[in-house]
Amino acid sequence: MDSLAAECSQTDKDILLSCELLDSKDIGAFAQALLDHFNATLDVEILFACREHFSRAASWYNNRARLRKVNECRLPDQFLIERAADICYAPLVRRLGPRGVEITALNYHPSADWVERFLTHIGFARDQIPAIKNELISFSPKMLVAHLAVTEVQSEPRRRALRRALTRMAAPRAPSGFIFGPEAAEIAEQQFAADRQFLKDEFAIELAPPPAEARGSGLRIGRDEFADIAAVAKDFGTDGQAVVDFASKFVR
Repeated sequence: MDSLAAECSQTDKDILLSCELLDSKDIGAFAQALLDHFNATLDVEILFACREHFSRAASWYNNRARLRKVNECRLPDQFLIERAADICYAPLVRRLGPRGVEITALNYHPSADWVERFLTHIGFARDQIPAIKNELISFSPKMLVAHLAVTEVQSEPRRRALRRALTRMAAPRAPSGFIFGPEAAEIAEQQFAADRQFLKDEFAIELAPPPAEARGSGLRIGRDEFADIAAVAKDFGTDGQAVVDFASKFVR
């Protein structure tokens, strides 16, 4: 804290601290601890983005699937049911509220201009913002299925080799889409609906859930996508066959 405060004291400009890990911590306590190290009085604003709940859940699941150190092996439905409460925003806001620090929420949607809207909120003029290049990093449904299938392999070196081979398939990156089944979605919706109302009441942000016709029936892949997985797995003997057998459960 001393080092951070010393660095921040060297400027009279606004100071932005950004960390995705903070949403699971006591941010109010962090802000107060930092303020205690300053001699000057500062105006503090805690700013967070609100992403539609199912979209946030899918993105969070996808991110965990990409991180090998996490080794997420739960199916999307199980993940959604077990972590629905953590995806809601009301608990986060209530942890911040008593500290007396200004709390602001921005709607993540529409995501196409999210970066520009964020930068203008923190003080940049439109003519100061360069063209923003968005890079898609999410696993496609095919890669999600392939990842889950690889967790069936017992040997870690073989899992690594399979992952490397599978990442060379065509179209490994794509939007997650709606990867949850109707029963799990209905269970999670009981919490999400109340949280949407909270965001509307507190911040005038309305997050529209995906319509029923856009939800589908969970994580699924087509026969062509399954064929891509099988083509890679055939070179890995019994381990590859285990991947094929597991992936076949997701073919629509």
